[in-house]
Formats: sequence, structure tokens, C-alpha cells
Amino acid sequence: MKKQYVLFAVIITTIISLNYSSGPASFVGQGYTGAPGESGTVCGNCHNSGTFGAPTTDLVITDVMGSVVTDYIAGESYQVSLTAVAGSGTPSGYGFQLTVLDGADNDVATFSNPSSNAKISTAANVAGGRTYAEHTSAFASNIFTFDWVAPSGGTGDLTFYYNVNLVNGNGGTSGDNGGPGFSSTMSESIPTVKVIGLLDINNEYQLPMVDGTVNQVLTTDGAGNVTWMDNAAFTSDSPTDNDQSRFGVNTTTNNDAKIEIDILKSEVTLLKSEIAALKKLIEKLTEK
Repeated sequence: MKKQYVLFAVIITTIISLNYSSGPASFVGQGYTGAPGESGTVCGNCHNSGTFGAPTTDLVITDVMGSVVTDYIAGESYQVSLTAVAGSGTPSGYGFQLTVLDGADNDVATFSNPSSNAKISTAANVAGGRTYAEHTSAFASNIFTFDWVAPSGGTGDLTFYYNVNLVNGNGGTSGDNGGPGFSSTMSESIPTVKVIGLLDINNEYQLPMVDGTVNQVLTTDGAGNVTWMDNAAFTSDSPTDNDQSRFGVNTTTNNDAKIEIDILKSEVTLLKSEIAALKKLIEKLTEK
């Protein structure tokens, strides 16, 4: 009878271990990264008798251009790559978990497109349902990737919490090495406008690629063509024939004082319009 109990216990332990190997967030609704709100248990508490040494990790985040970043821009998409590294030997498989929290420990783990050895899971027992990226099974590949969309502006510093396992494939926890829990912080970056080449605004109009001369202003023909033009209010005490024509003035009566006043009024109206247009442009350029 005692042997039966032992066998039963071994079977149950094996079943639980195998299910954990498919991702603990999806199986038991729990996280083992060391993040706030978890149970306090990390991978290394159970997986600690192996010969692979203390695991280390390499967390790399790249933008849509493939450049490695250390800060994030609100609303932008990134690829996250986590590599599990053994201190010695060659594990038969690797596991991981990762989540992202803001400064108030809110879930900002908007993940998608996991690699074939990873999946996106919800840990129902952590903070009412926290999102994790985790392994699908103990894969031979030690690199896990997935996409992440940064939260909205003003969220501030974020922390990536993650952990890894190095396993020998015996279906249990013996002979494995788990991590103590790792973390990495990203700060929010407020981008400045820097364009190399032509700046196209909403596919409606383009800004000139060169600066104008002193006191010139940007003007538009209403059809998407924006150019620099001399502003008569700054360049001359008396408007030119071109300026008069631009404002609908009869050039044969340009010495009339009333017409001069009308021209100045038109100039003021134009400047107001141009200032309003520039304000809208600045708002569009800085709204992301």
C-alpha cells in the first residue's frame, strides 16, 4: 500500500511538473519573476539542484528599425528578446516568464506575436489577472521573442520583471537551475522633431527642405504646396506691386493713404492666419 502511495505521489508530481513546463501563468495563474504582487516564489526556489550554474539573462529591446533602445516612446511598437544563459553545461531545455509594470505596479504588458517557443498568458491569481509572456514548453532554444506596444504618454518609468529556467528534461524540478528573478527599467522618452529629408504632414502637404531668408514666412496655395515668401510687413515700408496684387489692391492708386491702411490691415490678417497655421503644425508635430 505504501508503494502505491509513493507511486501515486510520483505520478501527481510528474503531471504537475509537466503542466508547469507549459507555462505557470496559464496553468496555475501565477508568476515567478519576482515582480510585486506575486506569491514571492521564484523559479530558483524549486529548480535549484542542477549542474548548469546560476542562470544569467540578456534582455534586448529594439524599435521598428531594428535599433536597440534603452528608453521608450509612448505608443510605439518594439520587439523584446530574452536570452537565457547557462553558467555551465548544456541544458536540454529552457523556460522563461516576463511581465512589464509601471511605477504603480499596473500591468502595461501589451504583448503580441510571440516566437514559436513562447506564448502570451494571463495569470489569474496575480493582481486580478496580470499579463505574462512565457514558454510554451521546455524548448531547446534559449531565445524567446515577442512584440510589445509601449503605454500612453505620461506613464513614466517602466520595469520589466523576468526569470528563466535551465532544465535537464527529466519532467521534475531536480537537476535544474532556476533564476532568482531579474528586472530592468526603461524611462519614457519625450521625442523632439528631427527629420532628415522631406517632412510630409498627413500626406497633405510638405514643408520646404531648406530654410527661408530673414523675415520670410511660410505660405500655402491651398493645394499642398508650401513655400517661403517675402513678407511686405518686414521687408519694405511701401508694398510692392506684387504685394498689392496679392491683397487685391489697385496698383494705380498705391499713394492713397486709405489703401496703405487697407494693405496694413491685410498684412495683419495674413500674419494671424499664418500664426494659426504654424500653431496647428506645431500641435501635429508634438502630439505623439
